[in-house]
Amino acid sequence: MKSSSYLDRQAMWLKKNGLKKGDILIVAKSAETSQDGWSNSWIPEMDLCIGKKAKFIGGVAHSGGVSLVSLDSGNRFGFPYFVLRKNKLKVG
Repeated sequence: MKSSSYLDRQAMWLKKNGLKKGDILIVAKSAETSQDGWSNSWIPEMDLCIGKKAKFIGGVAHSGGVSLVSLDSGNRFGFPYFVLRKNKLKVG
């Protein structure tokens, strides 16, 4: 059986979590550069987002990750879906 691609797994995760532009996510952990088919690099600035909230800004049609903007710094990153958790609380 052929294994699914990173893009397929990311799309399934996005659908399962029902993400919409503007939704708030938590960056739960770090990842290794190019881990599990994610075609992006983990850079030191991304470490500052671990355990913090970020807003989903869209842009997921590529394997560079889920596009988020940090609510703390305003920096934008493409995080791999597997380090993200949907925020359960509504942000006013």
